[in-house]
Amino acid sequence: MYRKWSTFVLLTLVMPLVALAQNTGKLTGRVTEAANGDGLPGAIVSIEGTTLGAATDIDGNYTILGVPVGLWNVRAEAQDFSPLLVQRVEINSGFTRTLNFAMRVTATQDELVVVYERPLIQNDAIGTPRVTSGEQIQNLPVRGVANVAALQAGVVSDERSGTLNIQGGRGSEVTYYVDGVKVVGALGVSQSAIAEQE
Repeated sequence: MYRKWSTFVLLTLVMPLVALAQNTGKLTGRVTEAANGDGLPGAIVSIEGTTLGAATDIDGNYTILGVPVGLWNVRAEAQDFSPLLVQRVEINSGFTRTLNFAMRVTATQDELVVVYERPLIQNDAIGTPRVTSGEQIQNLPVRGVANVAALQAGVVSDERSGTLNIQGGRGSEVTYYVDGVKVVGALGVSQSAIAEQE
């Protein structure tokens, strides 16, 4: 009886963490002084609109775990330095986004605003993931997760059966992940409820 009860309690505590981890990413990087490139210890990096943030270590490195999928404004602040704000940093489910800050010494504490641009090469990608954001999905002229996937390079849709063949693979080898969760069978998800599709 005790064993069954302890297993139930353990599963009850672990399952929300597993579900949360599937729909989050990680933000990491380094905060440096713009003048000499030295790491800036004790700087605060925070994500606006959330309680997520981190302080840099002695070398200026920081890591923020459990960042929800989406576009976020990220702020770096340090005493005697102008605050920096990077807008529209894209966080993808299960990936690590690297964002570095070069801060300038100032007496007026003016804030510098930068708009983030996604790098051409993702250093943390094993293959070449095709991530379509929820905003992009809403603006596409097609509806349905399979039709959105069929727009990617290397994907062929079989008109007779409606199955997708990706990179020459069979339709039975295709797996859908919607917001980081593996979906088997028909997708009964409203397109407006999807944050991203990979």
